[in-house]
Amino acid sequence: MARITPTLLVDSHDLSREGLKHIMVGSSFRVAAAASNLSEVMDHPLGREKPALLLLCAHSSDELQTEYLVRFRDEHPQARIAVLADRYDDEDLSSVLGLGVNCYLTKSVSPENLFKSFDLLMFGEVIFPSMALTLVRREFSDAAEAVEWDEGSIFNGEGERLQGQLSSREHDILQCLVEGASNKVIARRLDITEATVKVHIKAILRKIRVSNRTQAAVWAISNPPMTQINR
Repeated sequence: MARITPTLLVDSHDLSREGLKHIMVGSSFRVAAAASNLSEVMDHPLGREKPALLLLCAHSSDELQTEYLVRFRDEHPQARIAVLADRYDDEDLSSVLGLGVNCYLTKSVSPENLFKSFDLLMFGEVIFPSMALTLVRREFSDAAEAVEWDEGSIFNGEGERLQGQLSSREHDILQCLVEGASNKVIARRLDITEATVKVHIKAILRKIRVSNRTQAAVWAISNPPMTQINR
């Protein structure tokens, strides 16, 4: 029997929200609560005790609700967060990359691929369109003159060798950095102390030759060992 994933659905458009609820009937993603605004589901108990999915439909950049997304991520460390946008937008994608969002799709995706993406998401994968890597490369290339770091360690093909230097725990923490998780959230998720998290992060930065956690997250996105990219 398929595992049932409780889902919080947020969509400001009534018709779109009801349509998604209908599509999800019969799938392994059951809508436990639906609302027009993220603030309405902030205190829902789902995600604190077991893995759940937050599906946020963004009809505009304003509906990403940055403040609430950050708070939801910190208060629901077990939950996975997916954004379903009306259309692909560089600015929106750039924003979600730093907000702990685990999945970014557009409404051009078929129901079949939507649920396949969600299945991968709940197994710990990060789902972004292939354009995400182009965006990351462009943004950090533009910033290279202002930031002193070894950009070559990201894009020169050494990723596989450097990945092999990381321990299993370091891979787990690196994935958390990609999701934008704080040290406190990482410690809670992995059941270790914040001091231990800091030690691991310092080791990760040294091994992959970057200077901070943001650069580490970009490196991980550009050098995924098993990350699935939606095409």
